[in-house]
Amino acid sequence: MVLWKFTFREMKSRPGRATLTLLSIVIGVAAVVAVTVGTATTKQAFQEMYASVAGKAAVEVVAAGDGFFGSDVLAKIEQTPGVKAAVPSIQKLTSFRYKGNKLGMFAMGVDLSRDTAVRDYELAEGRFFEKKYEILLEAGFAHGLGITVGDKVKLLTPQGMKTFAIAGLLSPHGVAGFKQGGIVFMPLATAQSVFARAGDINMISVVLDNAADEKAVTESLAAALPSSLTVRMPAERSQLSKETIEKVQKGLDLAYVTIMALAFVTILNTFLMNVGERRRQLAVLRAIGTTRRQLIHMLLIEGLVMGSVGTLLGTAAGLGGAYLLTQSMGKVYAATMPSLQITLAPFIAAGLLGPLVSLLAMFIPAWIAGRVSPLEGMRFVASDRHGRISLPYVLLAFAAFLSTGSVMAACIVGLLPAKLMTIVGVFFTLSFLLLIPMILRPLTWLISAALYPFLGTEGKIASRQVLRRRVRTSLTVGILYIAVSTAVSLGTNILDTVSDIQTWTNKTLKGDFLVRAMNQEMGSGLSAKMPESYVNDLRAIEGVANVDSLRYISGSVHAPNLQDGKQQVMVCVRDFTGKGALPLDIKAGDAEHLRDRLSEGEVVLGTTLAHRVGANVGDDITLETREGPKKLHVAATATAYMVGGMVVYMEGKTARQLLNVEGVDMYIVNAAPGALAAVGERVKASSDANGLLFQSFAELQQRINNMTKGVIAGLWGLLALGLVVGAFAVANTLTMNVLEQTRELALLRVVAMTRWQVRKTILAQALTIGSIGLFTGIVGGIIGAYVMNLCSAQLLGHAPVFELHPSLLLACVGIGLVVIVGAALIPAERAARLKLLIALQYE
Repeated sequence: MVLWKFTFREMKSRPGRATLTLLSIVIGVAAVVAVTVGTATTKQAFQEMYASVAGKAAVEVVAAGDGFFGSDVLAKIEQTPGVKAAVPSIQKLTSFRYKGNKLGMFAMGVDLSRDTAVRDYELAEGRFFEKKYEILLEAGFAHGLGITVGDKVKLLTPQGMKTFAIAGLLSPHGVAGFKQGGIVFMPLATAQSVFARAGDINMISVVLDNAADEKAVTESLAAALPSSLTVRMPAERSQLSKETIEKVQKGLDLAYVTIMALAFVTILNTFLMNVGERRRQLAVLRAIGTTRRQLIHMLLIEGLVMGSVGTLLGTAAGLGGAYLLTQSMGKVYAATMPSLQITLAPFIAAGLLGPLVSLLAMFIPAWIAGRVSPLEGMRFVASDRHGRISLPYVLLAFAAFLSTGSVMAACIVGLLPAKLMTIVGVFFTLSFLLLIPMILRPLTWLISAALYPFLGTEGKIASRQVLRRRVRTSLTVGILYIAVSTAVSLGTNILDTVSDIQTWTNKTLKGDFLVRAMNQEMGSGLSAKMPESYVNDLRAIEGVANVDSLRYISGSVHAPNLQDGKQQVMVCVRDFTGKGALPLDIKAGDAEHLRDRLSEGEVVLGTTLAHRVGANVGDDITLETREGPKKLHVAATATAYMVGGMVVYMEGKTARQLLNVEGVDMYIVNAAPGALAAVGERVKASSDANGLLFQSFAELQQRINNMTKGVIAGLWGLLALGLVVGAFAVANTLTMNVLEQTRELALLRVVAMTRWQVRKTILAQALTIGSIGLFTGIVGGIIGAYVMNLCSAQLLGHAPVFELHPSLLLACVGIGLVVIVGAALIPAERAARLKLLIALQYE
């Protein structure tokens, strides 16, 4: 028997059914391709925006002390897995002199042909250096001293004073906007000749591949390089830690896995409907001699062909969808998105998903169809025997739900790594789908009763039709549940995290301006020192209301619970001279009396640090510093997004006495009300004249906001894609329902049901299925959001305040209802316009 001819004839006679089946594969594959490309593109946007603030170099290799090393180390670094570029340079403190001005600055020797991989250079005036004794300066700094292109300046070197010509002035741009003010850029060969010797360097900036693990690469470099070299994080990344938005970025991974699950369930649902509607034709084949093996083989080949064709069409549609997705989200959030990051990954994922998932999705209904007897299969209305819930199924469903739930609980309390939550959460969600058939009947009747005043008898008819197709309805509800619960849980987590970041920046970045020397490593002592007396110059500026000084020193806290017994920390020494609330986001402790307790020598710990070392408010910690071990009392804990939260806050005067702290790394300047612009101009002029860096807190906050916008835009785009898949699932289910109900609807029309009542019946089915999906999705999403919040506390030591966002819930319900009603319009109209004579003969 040539069964493929039968398959071809069926597809030709039922083009609508074949098109819906193929379209489900196209939608599923397109969703996977779009989410794969969209995730990669959004992560790239994150990397670019983070690099614009924290620098492109993720790792630095420096010589111990004031030494140099040979550039032959470059080859070893470049061969390390995960390293994209290694850029050599020389950085040395020098004395800058021009017309009586004597300033401490950094001389930086760079090879511009390679250094653009690390820093951005944009000329404001002049040209890049071409001769040996030519240099570049930042334009604002040069103008503050009255320096123009072509002027001569002197730099102190080990060989004495050297005269250099100003070749060009640089505009602040990207990372350079934070770094150029206190640096004199010169050719690398020149720096080697005046500070070292040919071939020697004292720093290598390392740029990593996007997918590289910074920690793993750092450990590999530290193990491979000589002990005389130090592998460290650049200062800019210490000041603004990736943890600022790293937790939000983890939502990308969860959204990706969720879309994969949605695609699979959608394809499975469509194939179940496809085979279910053809039960009479398949039963006829069985009756005339086709074996179960032949029947299953025929259906599997059909699934493979459709999967292959759907993969080709879905891949093309997915690439287009990824482009529209990233660009539209970029416009909504005013974030510049990079070009699509197209790799082999989406094509491999599509090539596996389409054919393989189609085969698997077809095997299940094919196996069911093979077990249906010819007599039962040729009935006009399918028996509900296979829709009944057996005891083994109940036990399996509850076992899966309880086991995955137990693993989640173990992650929350810390018995298992919190990093497992993403994959465990997806399996927990899928295990809940197994419970839907058990709660479908009571929920259906409950919603039918609630909607009876609006839907009337048509609602009752619709509820019976929904329950007659338990498996199909359960899968459709499951698709809506996954889409809605993911939107609610991730949306809540996103909003809570963004609110937490904004609260932290508003409470901690309370100054108006920041003045600092060029720090290459906070706490190392390697910096162009600012005199402590400079605070008096700043306070003397008209319009300045308050000035606080900051000093960062490195140390370690004893932590017996950690493998090496200590935790590296950054001690933030600050003069809290301002009035009002302290510039700290306090999470635990007596905030009212905290200023007094700090002045008495107590400290505030970052919440992540407190969690890592197991310290609570009221405990004592031992801080190891250059002055030896110091026992300190913990007065409070506070949210800290810098240096990974490994921060100890101390009051300035006490810290200087206890730790022998000298010098100032930066000054925080507050302007009087109404004098912000004028004070900014005066402080910048003073900073430029003294060779210091001037920075606006408003600019830093804007950069942080831009970073979060890019990632959040990508997340919402992925969630929107999930709702699109859910909408297709509803439309597909209702269309198949209409096809199967053709004879029944025709009979109802014969006995006086109007076309409007037919439309109302189909819409009632959509509202019943959709309401169940929305209700369970909202509840599941709220629970999921709370669980994610608990895991954040376990993973990071603190969690944002958990809040329900009514606007988010209303948006999900409103958009969901619009999607459901919209998906039902075409099937409802088709049902209303059935030709009765033809419909009564439909099989």
